[in-house]
Amino acid sequence: MLTAHVERGVQVATEQLLVLSLARQRPSVLDDAALAELTASFTGIRSNLVELFAEQGRRWQELDLGATDRRDVGRFVELAAQELNLIEQVLALAEELRADTVERNGQ
Repeated sequence: MLTAHVERGVQVATEQLLVLSLARQRPSVLDDAALAELTASFTGIRSNLVELFAEQGRRWQELDLGATDRRDVGRFVELAAQELNLIEQVLALAEELRADTVERNGQ
């Protein structure tokens, strides 16, 4: 169940990164409120990944697991790291786009 959750998180973060990349090509398409909401949401997700999911993965890795379970745990840990990396990219791009919002460019 947690692996499926993290898989979905990777998908959502990838999609959001694409949306923000497209917005980068069209300055002033986003407003301050949208970027603030996005930043708050992804900051919360990042916190959960670091505090909960990464910790759970670490604990599972310490267990004496069979080959299949060890492989599944490894996949979970890799996906959580991938999602965290994507979230960091989303947050960095959102920060970059703050300079080109509708409000800042008077549109």
